Amino acid sequence: MRADEVPTIDLLKRIGFSDSIVERFFQPFFGGIFFDKELGTTSRLFDFIFKCLALGNNTLPAKGIGAIPNQLASKLPADSILLNTRVVSVGLDEDQNTPMPFVRLENGDILQSELGVIVAVEEPHVNELLAEINSIGPVQSKKPARSTVCLYFSADRDDIPVRDPVLFLNGSGEGIVNNMFFATNVAPSYGPPGKALVSVTLIGLFDDTSDHDLVDEVISELSGWFGGSMVGSWKPLRTYRVRYAQPNQCPPTNLMKNPQIGSGLYLCGDHLTSATFDGALASGRKAAEALLRDRAFIKV
Repeated sequence: MRADEVPTIDLLKRIGFSDSIVERFFQPFFGGIFFDKELGTTSRLFDFIFKCLALGNNTLPAKGIGAIPNQLASKLPADSILLNTRVVSVGLDEDQNTPMPFVRLENGDILQSELGVIVAVEEPHVNELLAEINSIGPVQSKKPARSTVCLYFSADRDDIPVRDPVLFLNGSGEGIVNNMFFATNVAPSYGPPGKALVSVTLIGLFDDTSDHDLVDEVISELSGWFGGSMVGSWKPLRTYRVRYAQPNQCPPTNLMKNPQIGSGLYLCGDHLTSATFDGALASGRKAAEALLRDRAFIKV
């Protein structure tokens, strides 16, 4: 994460990959990972993800991605998580000898911390939550965030072209679909018996296109891939537009940020390290360890 960095596209050209493999493989594949078709993302992130892909396996949790936070929450006391409770700001209690952070809720309640506060939110919300703490400067990047649209369709198991867990890439340089796959080929639990879950990824938000028109355009495009009679039978389930899917990690970057930003106050999230699930989880652990070290619960 501390290696010299260049945009990923420059690294690939420096290595000597042909324009053909860059356009037909690297741009749709890593562009789908970074939500960055131009591959301007730092080569540090490319190196890290390439290593992970080379040494490990791509998987999906059988019970959905929500299984990850559920597993973490299962180890906590039942009354330690407040649901449907919006935080509007984080402040510092200056009346104490050592200022300690507190959390202000939307209903006006204030939660005073005993050990500290770890702010675990998307990067665009960090500054607004910390606005009343004058000693902390802006921490939000000025780079535009990475956005995506994900469309899901239901299909009969007999109306999909493959049963293998493969990822289809759009290497043509045309159309709006970047990549797609059949999620139930990876995790059968993602659909009822006899049904397949189709997942389609676009890069960008497509703000000027309605959900209905976007579905029609995707169906039309995929009909050219697999045939109109097959794709025409797929039923749209949901369209998700994710404005802040990832932080923008084009050079220059610092993927080893210190989680502590003030007295008893810490940050975590993929915007502090690699924009990956691994990065988000590792960032949370590092923030918790930093708090515990500062409070002398664990050794440095």
